[in-house]
Amino acid sequence: MLTAPYDPVPVSDVDVAFPAMALDVMPLLKEIPKKYQVDNAWTSLFLEWFTNGLDPAIEFWMKDGIDGLTAYRHLSVIIGSYAPKHEYKEAAFTFLCSLWFTKVVNHGRTHKEI
Repeated sequence: MLTAPYDPVPVSDVDVAFPAMALDVMPLLKEIPKKYQVDNAWTSLFLEWFTNGLDPAIEFWMKDGIDGLTAYRHLSVIIGSYAPKHEYKEAAFTFLCSLWFTKVVNHGRTHKEI
């Protein structure tokens, strides 16, 4: 399992295509603050990506020291996996987004942690 400081980890092309190892790149559920285990400021991004995929024009604002491509691929593995329960996957995704991004904009919708 992913442990603090929860930086994005490199994943292979095979892992992105077949994300069977998603649990290895997710923090433990007990380590995810409760506010990310319910609807939060990043939930709409999760739902948009999960149900429709991401528009190529989406813009991510990264926090200092975060590699955007590594973060994107890491989140792709989590969102594409069938291994974790949906609620756990959403909590891990939204928690990691809050750590890695200051905001994400897609078609005028802004996802920003409050």
